[in-house]
Amino acid sequence: FDNAVDAANTKGRIDLQADDTSLLLFNSSETTIEPLHEVLKVYSSTKANTKDIGENGVGLKQGCACLSDVSFCISRNKDSWSLGILSKRLQIEARVVLPSYELQSSDLVGGRAELLAIAEEHPEIRLCFSTYGYNSCMGGVDRLVRNMQDLQNEVWGVYDHVFGLIIHDLRHGKN
Repeated sequence: FDNAVDAANTKGRIDLQADDTSLLLFNSSETTIEPLHEVLKVYSSTKANTKDIGENGVGLKQGCACLSDVSFCISRNKDSWSLGILSKRLQIEARVVLPSYELQSSDLVGGRAELLAIAEEHPEIRLCFSTYGYNSCMGGVDRLVRNMQDLQNEVWGVYDHVFGLIIHDLRHGKN
């Protein structure tokens, strides 16, 4: 949330929403959002000074790891889309795995097809999409595309740079 406030600055927008299984945080940014492969890079930071968003590149990753077993980041810089996946399921003992994808299609019909192709090529990503889609990969992809549509609707479409964080099945309280 702190990163969202930094990015939106004084002229932007921040929304916090919840649906039946997820917490969604959307924010605009006055500047271009870093490529998600840079945002999700582990053990390093590209930040040149303390005015950059986030301080050590840890907050987003650590926050998602503590709050959920699967989260997604979506960014839109004008018509360019990126998706990042933070999932306990993807982690292996040898290294931390935080995949991200720069979608080649500027429209969401093409983006949906790209997400399905990613799922087809990477069974572990397919399981992440399925977790988000009520045990359906197609359902998870469709939910992600709906979130992407939200980031270009009449509220968010006025901003060139937007970021979305989806924390699925938020851990809270004692169950």
